[in-house]
Amino acid sequence: MKDTVTKDTVRKISVLGAGTWGATLAAHLASKKYDVVLWEFDKDAAAKLSSSRTLKNLKGFTLPASVRVTSRLADVFPTDLMVSALPSFAFESTLKAAVATMKSSAFRAAKRPGLVIATKGFVGKKGAASSSAMAKRIFASRRVASLSGPSHAEDVTRRVPTAVVAASKSKAFAATTQRVFFTENFRVYANSDVAGCETAGALKNIYAIAAGIADGLNLGDNAKAALVTRSLSEMSRAGVAMGGKRETFAGLAGVGDLIVTCYSLHSRNRRLGEMVGRGLSLKKALSEMTMVAEGVYAARAIESLKKKFNLDTPIADEVRAILFGGKDPRKAVSSLMTRPLKPES
Repeated sequence: MKDTVTKDTVRKISVLGAGTWGATLAAHLASKKYDVVLWEFDKDAAAKLSSSRTLKNLKGFTLPASVRVTSRLADVFPTDLMVSALPSFAFESTLKAAVATMKSSAFRAAKRPGLVIATKGFVGKKGAASSSAMAKRIFASRRVASLSGPSHAEDVTRRVPTAVVAASKSKAFAATTQRVFFTENFRVYANSDVAGCETAGALKNIYAIAAGIADGLNLGDNAKAALVTRSLSEMSRAGVAMGGKRETFAGLAGVGDLIVTCYSLHSRNRRLGEMVGRGLSLKKALSEMTMVAEGVYAARAIESLKKKFNLDTPIADEVRAILFGGKDPRKAVSSLMTRPLKPES
């Protein structure tokens, strides 16, 4: 079946999830004169954002007046393109609710929109499913793409140069996504390796927590450089075992996103790790957070993925032991440093 969603046919875009990333993407698309609706599940939060046009966690951000904010899924349809900026734990339930709304009598005659997934994390009840595979099952469409790469909202909203990847099995829809999101400050590369891009986007959050723990322990530059390098090796091995291509992990969705998430002060996963490294329990560190740290969910999910794909993930194992097993971070560092010696590759 030929793709019917193209850049030239996209007029209305609905963004699901009004956190910092969703609101930033809504503003970005509105700047290109698209008719944008931003959906927020919490009615009070939606009303507040609609009125103030600002977000507490995103300094200097103003949501354009043209963006309509709503808490009603019915307001999302009809639309030409849906963008998911939902947290991973809400992805499946929200998408099912959206499809049920879309199938209602009021919208039955409307064409099925394309879907761009800007959610980075494993989804599903066990938190170990591919977001695009799940979306295709729920959405019943081949027009699905994943948007990934080093793209913290704080920089995108400042309109400083950012480069990301649009990954889709449909070359035509990847190109459509590329053109819809592209601006002079937001460069988009097309990619066909959906598995690699999505796996990298989920796994890098675990290693960002590890990097934060290293910061909290004041381990220094040498240790952090070694940690990030070995994290890339581990992430690449796991990603290839899960169906990705090795070269993807050397690109924006892999090493690019890993670097920004491990080093940026904007990184919520790195920040959570830093608090844990300084001695806070996971529960206490999470209570200090105002946004979702996807690495916590990914660290849980990788336990079942290890068995399914026979993965060797010593760094992720230690992060999981610290977060959920109460292991002392310094003992975890010692465990990694005293593993049996072996070749680098």
